[in-house]
Amino acid sequence: MNAASLKNFTTIFFITFSCASLAEEPEHVGSLISACSDGQMEICDQINTLEHPSKAVSPLDAMAMNFEQRSDIPELEEDKVPNLGKAYPLIIRDYFSNKNIAEEKRKKWFKEAALENCGQHYHVRWRMEKNWWPVDRNEDPDWRAIYPHVLDHYFGYCVYN
Repeated sequence: MNAASLKNFTTIFFITFSCASLAEEPEHVGSLISACSDGQMEICDQINTLEHPSKAVSPLDAMAMNFEQRSDIPELEEDKVPNLGKAYPLIIRDYFSNKNIAEEKRKKWFKEAALENCGQHYHVRWRMEKNWWPVDRNEDPDWRAIYPHVLDHYFGYCVYN
């Protein structure tokens, strides 16, 4: 085994061992994800190195990962179909409740009264017009991917109407 092969083997072993260690300690992973969603970029970098070496995790992605772990997620699905209208206000409230969202931004952009109508518009748009939604490997709704789509709709459509 030459030096380059040994280095690659060592790197792969470290990443595999680190991911296995994280899998055995889900509360540790949860605390790392929470810290990243709170804007601690060094923690985001740690997650990127250990858990997702090929995909960077941003604070927004960490917020989506936190949302995906909510205990009420099953109530937002029926037969692997997401109720996007019901999830929409939860996602928007979750986003604006993050401590890294400046109070000025919250006051300017958060519109509680519009959430129900915006959520229904979003639900109809995705379910009726596009007839698909992001899914994970198990064909369950991928809330980590849905989260930024909802925010895109909110900031691109809802706050201007």
